Amino acid sequence: MLAFAAMVAVTTEFIVVGLLPQMARDLGLPIASAGTLVSGFALAAALFGAPLTLLGARLAPHRVLATVMLCFAAGNLAIAIWPGYPLVLAVRVVEGAGLPVLISVGSAAAARLAAAGQAGRAVAGLYFGVAAAIALAIPAGVLLADCIGWRGSFAALALAAAGAAAWLVTAFPRLQASASGPILAQAAILRQSRFALHLLLSACLTAATFSAYSYLAAWLHVVAGYGSAGIALALMGFGAMGVPGTWIAGRLAERGPVAASLGAALLLVPILAGLTLAGPDPRLLAPLLAAWGMTQAAVLLLCQVRTMLAAPAAPAFAGALNLSACNLGIAAGAIAGGWTITRFGIGALGLTAAALACCAVAVAVLLPFGGSNETARSARHPPGARIHWGGRARTRQLPSQ
Repeated sequence: MLAFAAMVAVTTEFIVVGLLPQMARDLGLPIASAGTLVSGFALAAALFGAPLTLLGARLAPHRVLATVMLCFAAGNLAIAIWPGYPLVLAVRVVEGAGLPVLISVGSAAAARLAAAGQAGRAVAGLYFGVAAAIALAIPAGVLLADCIGWRGSFAALALAAAGAAAWLVTAFPRLQASASGPILAQAAILRQSRFALHLLLSACLTAATFSAYSYLAAWLHVVAGYGSAGIALALMGFGAMGVPGTWIAGRLAERGPVAASLGAALLLVPILAGLTLAGPDPRLLAPLLAAWGMTQAAVLLLCQVRTMLAAPAAPAFAGALNLSACNLGIAAGAIAGGWTITRFGIGALGLTAAALACCAVAVAVLLPFGGSNETARSARHPPGARIHWGGRARTRQLPSQ
């Protein structure tokens, strides 16, 4: 169910990608300006996600996660009911601030519940929700919007978020608040130059892929000539490839997350550049979208696990900082993509994205490679921690490090 909560939250962020043409038309905006609904969400996550996670990590995870999902439920309902670009943008900003809290606190909780040495796979379980959002929920939302309007899609997301919140309140394991130490001690990781490089790599990777992905529906419509149904099917195929991408990344993350991140960056360069060369040709476009979908899903998981391993003393805060960096990259990518569309046309998006992927390669080679046994150490629970499963009276003593 934690994966379901992640699916709802990520669908809320990226469903705008599939609905951008309809939303831009109804809100009276050009496509490039409507991209602010993507970048505004991402900038809020980048600016407010880490501080909120730092505060939220001092509370019981189930309470934090449920509160965030209630905010998503209320925000999506507001978008569905009240019209107007200013309100939609304001709600997107509030929801953006909550997404890193959900993913970071959820990832840290999943790692604490995992067996020793399997934190990467546990976090991958949550990220299957991210893959499911891109594979199924976003295309389904596009198809639903085609029938009842894009506001109906947000109403459905509000209902799903409320259901996830109810489950988190009643059935999520009762972990104690994280024992990551004082706020200032956790914030000390910001002074580590190597950790800063990890964040820069996350930002560059997401900027590369989302400079094109933010406008994928518009690209498929203008360049490839797809209608609403074709766009939904293409997005579904793109997202479906994220499932094996997430599975593979979960295994690679436990062995060498930096090397795997470099490999993903190297793959993105020809994939994204190939979009410009492929144009509307389905023989080239289909395999490129499949490879892109797999690599993008792997990137998101690798970035999260890599940064959590780089700061085992404060994994939730490190994960939130990673998500802030990723969302800063998403915002920068959306801005770069909008600039490319305005200056050179939508067909040139792939070249801008490939150039940003080259920047990610340059950053990745500055980080040390090799496997890590930090996964096992960071996955273990602090001495004396107790878990109440689903509100039952039964508890169990967790092993110390």
